[in-house]
Amino acid sequence: MPRAFLLLACALFAHPALAQPDWSTPPGFEHSMSITATVAFDGTFSADATDRLAPFIDGEVRGVASGTVLGGQAYFFLSIVGDTEGKTVTLKAYDASSDQERDLCTELRFTPDASRGTISDPVVLHTADGASQGQCALRWQPLPGYGQSMSLNTAVALEGVRSDDPNDRVAAFIGPEVRGVGAPFTVDGQQVFFLEVDGESASETISFQVYDASAQTTHTVSQTTTYAAGGSQGTPSSPLMLTTDAVLPVELVVFEAHADGGEALLRWRTASETNNAGFTIEQADGTAWREVGFVPGVGTTLTPQDYSYRLPVLAAGTHRFRLRQHDFDGRLEYSPVVEVSVPIHRALELTAAFPNPFTQHAEVTLSVAETQAVRVTVADLQGREVAVLHDGVVLADTPHRLSIHGQPLASGLYLVRAVGRTHYTVQQLVKLTP
Repeated sequence: MPRAFLLLACALFAHPALAQPDWSTPPGFEHSMSITATVAFDGTFSADATDRLAPFIDGEVRGVASGTVLGGQAYFFLSIVGDTEGKTVTLKAYDASSDQERDLCTELRFTPDASRGTISDPVVLHTADGASQGQCALRWQPLPGYGQSMSLNTAVALEGVRSDDPNDRVAAFIGPEVRGVGAPFTVDGQQVFFLEVDGESASETISFQVYDASAQTTHTVSQTTTYAAGGSQGTPSSPLMLTTDAVLPVELVVFEAHADGGEALLRWRTASETNNAGFTIEQADGTAWREVGFVPGVGTTLTPQDYSYRLPVLAAGTHRFRLRQHDFDGRLEYSPVVEVSVPIHRALELTAAFPNPFTQHAEVTLSVAETQAVRVTVADLQGREVAVLHDGVVLADTPHRLSIHGQPLASGLYLVRAVGRTHYTVQQLVKLTP
């Protein structure tokens, strides 16, 4: 075969390189759970072995699986690694044909050594975005792999009016997982929803969501109940009544945080927004919450929106965040709380004072690797203590904010000293005249 013809043939039949996402799993996890799943991109099931599926916990990739084509359909045999039971697992898929990463509707709870789905009964995953997808409520499907169940008969009052649309649905959740979906039947002219709720552990809390087909919206429900294997609650003639809350002005589908060096990166996505002025980012300060930033909303939209916010220079330890969403008419809604952990690299750490220089007020944050007594003082250049910021026990891996008041201090250079059981550290601080 002539060389030119051979090169042309190779070019025609070579597969193009795919820009697959850089999904890599961090090492060091002791436990795993397994998932057998299929993935539908905008309603069409994957049949491509080059597609990918990946789970995420706290923003980290915790596994990756390629498609295995069986009977013309791709199956994904996924191992999810982790340590903390109950953590929420979100999922993304890579669609090789369109070279896109896609968010998926289903969320899981990490359960060590658990197995969900089989080839004959896989976990069915649907994309959460795209015009042809609609809302994730249309794709509610209980997870396979649970050996026990309880039955529920429920009725629904949509903002005070009893549901009468046969296309409405009720879904039962344990944590983030859909554990049962009910379609309505009629009893004495009234709609009743029957659900089989799957589970494993007694006394888990069951929460509910309701899909209002006429409005194409998903409602939250105030009532909860307790899972009891083999039990039942409600009857067709006397069902458990579920009353929906008002439709949330923002449909928050993702809110996550992860450490990026000494910073926290918060990311969230909304599926739709109504009259949304924006989001105040709040950080836990002991038992209270304080504002640390604000991100404007887009008002009203049916298009998914992605947001992010970065908080610089966090102290070592666990930090908790939430979103306070504002309507233009003054109403407020709060997001779930997310956590991010910043590792401590020394036995005792003290952040640089902020602001520095300062006039009226500054702050430092103290963290320790082991619970111990620590004394934190402010001293002048002659070594004389002019203020005691803390003198007592500090809990391990718990950032402890300390305030420095400028009013009693003369202008000049000061040293903030933290002395623990075996270590000490010093930060400089400059006081300016107001």
